[in-house]
Amino acid sequence: MNTVDCMQGAGGSHPAISAKPVATAVQPDGIPAELKLCSQWLCWRYEWDGQRWTKRPYSPRSGARASVTDPVTWGTFDEAMAACHAGGYDGIGFVLTRDDPYSIIDLDNKPEHPATPEQLVRHQKIYETFNSYTELSVSGTGVHIVVRGAIPSGVHRDNVEVYSELRFMAFTGKVLRDMPIVDYQQWLLVLHGEMHSTESAELVDREGTMDDRELVDMAMNATNADKFNQLCRGEWETGEWPSQSEADFALLSIIGFYTDDNEQVRRIFRMTALGKREKATRDDKYLNRALAKIRAKQPAPVDATGLMTQAQAVANGGRGRSSVATQTTGAVTQVQLLRASDISAQAIDWLWLNWLAAGKLHILAGAPSTGKTTLAVSLAATVSAGGQWPDMQPAVAGNVLIWSGEDDIADTLVPRLMACGAKMERVFFVRDVMEAGQRRPFDPARDLAPLTAAAREIGGVRLVIVDSIVSAISGDAHRNNEVRRGLQPLVDFAEQHRAAILGISHFAKGTQGRDPVERVNGSLAFGALARLVFATVKVPDTDERIFVRTKSNLGPDGGGFNYAVQAVGLPDGIVSTRLVWGTPVSGEARDLIAVAESERDESGNAVDEWLRELLTEGGEMTKREIMRIGGECGFKERTIQYARERLGVQTKVSGFGTEKKSVWFLPPTPIHATNSPIQN
Repeated sequence: MNTVDCMQGAGGSHPAISAKPVATAVQPDGIPAELKLCSQWLCWRYEWDGQRWTKRPYSPRSGARASVTDPVTWGTFDEAMAACHAGGYDGIGFVLTRDDPYSIIDLDNKPEHPATPEQLVRHQKIYETFNSYTELSVSGTGVHIVVRGAIPSGVHRDNVEVYSELRFMAFTGKVLRDMPIVDYQQWLLVLHGEMHSTESAELVDREGTMDDRELVDMAMNATNADKFNQLCRGEWETGEWPSQSEADFALLSIIGFYTDDNEQVRRIFRMTALGKREKATRDDKYLNRALAKIRAKQPAPVDATGLMTQAQAVANGGRGRSSVATQTTGAVTQVQLLRASDISAQAIDWLWLNWLAAGKLHILAGAPSTGKTTLAVSLAATVSAGGQWPDMQPAVAGNVLIWSGEDDIADTLVPRLMACGAKMERVFFVRDVMEAGQRRPFDPARDLAPLTAAAREIGGVRLVIVDSIVSAISGDAHRNNEVRRGLQPLVDFAEQHRAAILGISHFAKGTQGRDPVERVNGSLAFGALARLVFATVKVPDTDERIFVRTKSNLGPDGGGFNYAVQAVGLPDGIVSTRLVWGTPVSGEARDLIAVAESERDESGNAVDEWLRELLTEGGEMTKREIMRIGGECGFKERTIQYARERLGVQTKVSGFGTEKKSVWFLPPTPIHATNSPIQN
């Protein structure tokens, strides 16, 4: 921005109006779809406030000034874009509120307020840590990172701003990282704590561990030795430091990095050209004020045990159970507690509403030849391509990881992905691990840490398929404690990356008729730890298959979809299979599976007639009462289920837990012209 000469007026010296900034044009296709669905959009334009150009918000509906506290002044995304295109505005903005799950991290580097080299290093660390949707700022020199999570209050420090509410942020859609908006609640609180730390610390006298000569030699051979030597010579008027006070602070910071002995820092500083000023030699007040601020920004020293504990906490995605820090003395261990009032309640982040949840573990189990892997590949294709789910809900595109010890990648999995229309560049197969220069097969039971690093590198992982889930257990898959211990790294991975984990398993032998969750092969902990459990069944002697939701801790259970596995011809003579979704089915999972697995009773005239008569006379009846009466009449439960299906008996379920009940009733009989009581 080129500033014109200052004007002199009656009120003193005021800056002249500088050239109006040119805003980066909005690219609407780049803005995440989930944000576009929110009615929290407004328009803005640059206006001169007497000192600088500032962004003023306006309602896209009325054209009046907008307020971040008044939803009436906001509009939809389409309304904001239409008003912006109509003219008079420089861009659009999104209002952050307490009720939405979003926060925005602004890494600023404007020409009029450039970031220092130290700040740019911190910006890079923040950028690498918060691996979420990122776009270029309006100025074209800054970065906006959009994440899920909230902080207690907005903070602004070191050219970094973080806000969760009471702010509008200008959006450009000029994408730097094209990926979903990821949940980083724990890391947001860490960042907020660092930025919100006290500006000064109480100085504590400690004895140095090296003499002055050793310290100076170390500083003169460090990577920033040129800066250290320049400051020692008093050469601060080079443009990097606006004043000598800031140069003093920089040199004190370098010396203070090497020693906790404040007296040693003051002594060495006074040996330099900068330290000859009268304010530095008269007494210690000036230097102590600077040292207090420097010590406040330095991390507390930890011993080796503490460092290992922190590293483990990072590896576990910041989970509370790993947030133990050993203090410098090594004598006291402190548990970090997170206050409930500091955490914002959040809605479930669904990949597929009520079916696939980000950050959660899912299990898909079934008998052989039901097409479990083909079904999982179909889900992977939907995520990679941003397609449609079986109930026609749109899917948000993301990356997919697949680890399979069951099928060959080249001749089985890749052809199935192609047949399902996957976006192949978004699907990644987990292969071998390089360890100490040696290659070995990937082991999900021990290699989650390097997988986490690889996932961070590609970014945007939304779905991880593990086939089979039993491979993640290094111990006995039939022992609850070993299964829980083996699955915990997968649960941590899902939470850290906001990805849905889909583990494939089998039904245990001899479990037909039992609760579907209990039929998952191995320990009951597989079904207990998973938040959602699915089952696949195939009707004997037919091509009919059913995908059933047998358990959900996050929403409704029961119901499902019919599907078929279809052969597909691909180029180069390759033949593969794909999954074709059919109609939805309703009912309790156990009933749907029991009907599908049992043989059809073609001679069901007697039970059909009995059930029709029972429901005609009794009207709506509970399933329990029907089965009791049927048992007294000599009918088996599965035979009654077949009759219900043949007659088209409808069901409705109400209540939860012990109060849950299923009611059966006949569909209404259509009135035809020949028997209508109303004649033309």
